[in-house]
Order: sequence, then structure tokens, then C-alpha cells
Amino acid sequence: MSQLFFTKAAALRILQAQGIAARCVETLRVYKGAVQVTYRTKNGRCSTFLSKTAFYSDFLTFRQEGAKTVTVKRWGAGSYTNHYECYSDESERIYTVKLLAGLAMCSCPDYEKQHQELGKAKTGCKHVIAVMHHLGHGSLQEYMDAASNRAKADLFGGGWDEPIQEASTSTAPNQLVVAAEGQPRRTKPAPDPFGGFGF
Repeated sequence: MSQLFFTKAAALRILQAQGIAARCVETLRVYKGAVQVTYRTKNGRCSTFLSKTAFYSDFLTFRQEGAKTVTVKRWGAGSYTNHYECYSDESERIYTVKLLAGLAMCSCPDYEKQHQELGKAKTGCKHVIAVMHHLGHGSLQEYMDAASNRAKADLFGGGWDEPIQEASTSTAPNQLVVAAEGQPRRTKPAPDPFGGFGF
């Protein structure tokens, strides 16, 4: 995991964000509570400790900023409507993001590395984040929550023709309440492999 989060490039970004005029990072030593960073400035070699939290924050921020440069294009209709092509001006490569069962998968090397190191706890590469933003979700977790809530509504809602409202605190877990007479009724959307989010 240290090779995923605690990199020289990340350390350089963190130092520069803190106003330190570091030109390059020479070494990183990861300890239990912090990371010792040895770097060079125009005045010579220096060393400091950075918190692990700073590296975790940089890990996400770096990908969020990268996502802003990504163009997202949805594949055509049919069984591939849950596939998105992602590309950016800085790279000529096109990567594919697939959304299946509330999870997002990407064909890029960053996603593969995260998957190997973190498994299901991954944050998501910049392409996944770009697709989430394209679909109107602020994060992968928000998308997964929405997918989970939609699945619960389909299972416990009593059918597409019944109006649905959120469960109150007095109802049992995973139980949705049928709306009172006169409230708007849900209409069944066109078939969608995502569960009807209008993707």
C-alpha cells in the first residue's frame, strides 16, 4: 500500500502546496505515524516529516483534479449502455469505465494498481471519478449508495405502479412506505441496466 499512496511525486506536490520550494524528492521513509521526506531546494538538501493523512488527501485530490481533464462519452444502446469511453487531452489513450452492480471498473493502469492493493476499498481512478461527475454523482460512494437505495426500492416497493416515499424512523429497516392517496405516482422508466438512474 505504501507504493500506492506514499510516492515521491505525491510528496513533492504536498511540499509545494505547503509553500516549500522543493525541486525534487530524494527519499521517503514510512514510519508508523508519519513519513520522513528528504528533498532538495536551491539551498541544498532538507528533511521533514509529513502526515500520512496528507498523502491520503493528495491521493484523492490528485485524481479529482485529473478528472476535470477527462472527456466522457457513453457507448451506444443495447447491452453496452453501462460502458463509458474516457480520454483526456494529455493522453491519446482511451480507457473504458464499466458500471456493474453498483461498482465501477476501469481499464486504466491506475485502477488496476488500486484494485490489486486495495480491493473493493478503492477510491477510484480519475476516469471513474469523471464518469461519476458526468452522471451527477459527487463520488463513487454516492453512486453506490444510490444504486443500493434503488435496488431496495425495487425489491420492497410493491411494484412500479405504487407511489413510493422514504421509510420513516418507525418502520422496519429496508421497508418503504406506500405514499398516501393523491401523492405523485412513480412511472416505470425504460429498461436500464443501471436500475433507472437515467444514465
